[in-house]
Amino acid sequence: DWSDLTKGSITLNITRVNRPAVKGKRPAARGLFVNPGGPGGAAGVMVPALAVTKPALRTTHDIVGVDPRGTGLSTPLPCDPLMPVAPDYRNPSAKVRAALQASYKTWVRTCVAKQGKILPYITTANTVHDQDLVRRIIGYPKLDWMGVSGGSWMGAWYAQLHPKQAGRIVLDSNTQFTTDWRTSFADMPMGVQRRYDQQFLPWLARQHKTYGLGSTTKATRASVERLRAQVGKGRVTGMTPFAFDLSIFQALYQDEAFPVLA
Repeated sequence: DWSDLTKGSITLNITRVNRPAVKGKRPAARGLFVNPGGPGGAAGVMVPALAVTKPALRTTHDIVGVDPRGTGLSTPLPCDPLMPVAPDYRNPSAKVRAALQASYKTWVRTCVAKQGKILPYITTANTVHDQDLVRRIIGYPKLDWMGVSGGSWMGAWYAQLHPKQAGRIVLDSNTQFTTDWRTSFADMPMGVQRRYDQQFLPWLARQHKTYGLGSTTKATRASVERLRAQVGKGRVTGMTPFAFDLSIFQALYQDEAFPVLA
């Protein structure tokens, strides 16, 4: 607890790819701290990925990922997974909605009972102060930041809480970081639906020669709906409409996944 350090300690996992040495000496480098979002995503996995895909970064920066408290290899916050309560959540009945709400309540209460000692300290401010602690330990005068999705929330908060140490802050796929998480997450369904309607389905139509799912947005939508209907009839082993929709949702997160989804 950064407001009362007598509360105890946790472990933070740090992943770092250093700027390469030149003539046997490692030159001074800026620290680019990264976070993939979530919230709840471990940052360590993003470090080697960036080092490989964005090699120019390593000419100026060390790349650093601090798994946020409660995630990855930092002090964990394990709770049982939330299991689906119905095979299809589209146009749910009152009974399904009630069961879903009850499932969430049970999940939260179980998690609080199991992790109540650490949950109060998994906060935005504490997590951001953790990032600055690592900056100080390694010795960077300023912290540059690249945050995606929930990582944009952390970057904006870092600039607010540590303005004198904030360097270049890059925010990608922004959350609504001027409000609370509930408000920000409430915008997600609208954003995902818009991406599906205005980006994925038209892209799929342009790839008709490859995938054969229709040459217009209307046709590709109809193809997806026909497939979903077959899933609902049990024609695809191990797949439910809920899992089908979830796979689309997850694939819409990045353009590179469009061919896999198609």
